[in-house]
Amino acid sequence: MQDSRGTLECPLCKIDQASLAKGTEVYALKKVQTLVGCRRVILQESDFQYQMLVKWHSLSHHHDCWVPLDWLRVFEPQRARAYISKNTLPKEAYLEDQRKPEWFEVDRAIACRRKFGYDGLCDVLASFDNNADFEGYEFLVKWKGLDYCDATWEPYFTEGVPSAVSMLVQRHKNTVRSPMNIDVMVPENALYNYQVQGLQWILDNFKSRRSVILADEMGLGKTVQVVCFLNRIIKGSLTTSPALVIVPKSILLQWEKEFDRWAHDLSIVVYQGDKDSRKCIQAHELYSSKGKTLFDALVTSYEIVQIDKAVLKKIKWSTIVIDEAHRLKTLDCNLASCLKKFSSDFWLLLTGTPFQNNVLELFSLLHYIDPNEFSDPKDDPLFSPIESERGLTIDEKIARIPEILKPRMLRRLKANVLKDSMPTKKWVEVPCALTDSQRDLYINILEKNYSELNSAIQDGTKRSLNNVLMELRKCCNHPVDFASI
Repeated sequence: MQDSRGTLECPLCKIDQASLAKGTEVYALKKVQTLVGCRRVILQESDFQYQMLVKWHSLSHHHDCWVPLDWLRVFEPQRARAYISKNTLPKEAYLEDQRKPEWFEVDRAIACRRKFGYDGLCDVLASFDNNADFEGYEFLVKWKGLDYCDATWEPYFTEGVPSAVSMLVQRHKNTVRSPMNIDVMVPENALYNYQVQGLQWILDNFKSRRSVILADEMGLGKTVQVVCFLNRIIKGSLTTSPALVIVPKSILLQWEKEFDRWAHDLSIVVYQGDKDSRKCIQAHELYSSKGKTLFDALVTSYEIVQIDKAVLKKIKWSTIVIDEAHRLKTLDCNLASCLKKFSSDFWLLLTGTPFQNNVLELFSLLHYIDPNEFSDPKDDPLFSPIESERGLTIDEKIARIPEILKPRMLRRLKANVLKDSMPTKKWVEVPCALTDSQRDLYINILEKNYSELNSAIQDGTKRSLNNVLMELRKCCNHPVDFASI
């Protein structure tokens, strides 16, 4: 390549063609999925090489390998340019590995197929009911910490796969076995007395099919009580249908951990992720080859239950649990309209704040668990405005609310149930002096807004100084809160 000034050399021509040819041969059958690391390797005293840690498509992280950046520039130019534009290549010896240890651990096996000469999935029970030879099969494995869309096919002798396959076979066997009444015992001293009482209260209402609200104050273990309740009714054969648990997306993993701790034997499916992940769950985790439900409880978020309502409403649920149920405080919210199409014998609402602003929010929750009795707020003067002709006085409303809530809601406070085990709250104030940079910035903020502060004092009228006060507060917290610093 030449121009008027002489000969120019293309950057790609500087690449060792032999190494490129070797790399092409090694990686030809693989497709790059993402980059999960970077390093700078010293080859000789005056020579070095940038290498990228590559996650290959359809292969687990056990197959990740280091690939020269030069190879990526040739065969994956867009991916290489995108990485370089977002990251500064180090000028010294450097190693970055973004992978997490749990990504190498098997979470569960969800399907199987023959290695050779067979298209499609195998019937798990037909293939392995008699402890058949597993060597001729490979299994679709979900890895811990990763979504279902990252599941990969692995041979039986991969570390962690044999135990996951045993659980897969057991889940399918449970769908054809007759229910067995097992006496489920909570470990002694594992629950507080008030939690045992709450568990029994939920269980009694479930047996009478009366939907209720558990409104314990935040921190009293509503999640634990619900998990123990679901474990009791499923393992105790009080129901043959699965449970649906709807929670905020931010605490999905917390619910999964509580199920693992308090109901380890239950088959729990966390229904989340992108469209591909949810399709994978629908294909492998919901039903057996005989059309029976494979799971005991499905945990999902408000958003996903509305997106995939067409799939989830087809299932007959024994119990539907809604955490943070104050999301239903309006009668016409999208979530409430969606869940009215679901079928369940028992509804359990969890909230630490049954109503925050007015009694209409309470009516929304009552309408949701008992739509026949609480069909319209206009029918009951309790929920009418005080100024209306049919409205009750405040004292009359306060007297009626406990009467309505007693059979339908259980609420305990920390001050009442943890008197002996909860230490008295102590407030310790530690004064902190401003640093030099904070003091200078604080003075500058005051001087800049001197006229506004002064006019507010002289006029004697209320003026909004929220912006100034917020700036001063940010300065006291840390000066780097200001973008200009």
